[in-house]
Amino acid sequence: MKSDLSLYLESIKNRFPATVIEGLSIILIMGLLLIIVFKGRHSGRVMALFLLALYTCVLLSSTVVFRVVEDARTFELTPFWSYSRKDLIVQNLMNVLAFVPVGILSSCVFNRAKWWQVLLIGFGLSLSIEVLQYVLRRGFAEFDDVFHNTLGCFIGIVIVGVISTLWKFSSDVFSPHRKPDYGDTSENGRYNGDSTSERLS
Repeated sequence: MKSDLSLYLESIKNRFPATVIEGLSIILIMGLLLIIVFKGRHSGRVMALFLLALYTCVLLSSTVVFRVVEDARTFELTPFWSYSRKDLIVQNLMNVLAFVPVGILSSCVFNRAKWWQVLLIGFGLSLSIEVLQYVLRRGFAEFDDVFHNTLGCFIGIVIVGVISTLWKFSSDVFSPHRKPDYGDTSENGRYNGDSTSERLS
């Protein structure tokens, strides 16, 4: 018997060409690595913007475009209703993971924005998907999906923040241009630190 994860991945695969998913996944991973390296530079933000648009198309294709049209519109607004069903645990986790790249890419594109402003991008994208699913009858619109997508976006924001902090720290500590601190000097250039000669005089 196949696991819930394999069944879920197979359902996505059947709705979207496998070769396209594999190709876009490779591009996304390589792009994320380049963005981490070149974060803050203009070229890095342009690349992040391109990948964000590309990944958004992938999300819309897998969640709306390639979904089968249902007979009726369905929705569930009860918060965390899916937690009572063990067969939806994997789906909830996948909904979180699916929006981690959105948080990473959005943080790189809008690197001067507040974290909550970037989070609104993920929330807005997830809400748009759920609305489209309901209006077009292509999927089950629910509050839990929006919550898990937004959580995934937040995790992506945290990842970028941690990497940026570590990158800045390593650059400051191991920079070859970092000058050692010898103490303050006066206007006439004399050393004002607590040197051995001064202590002995």
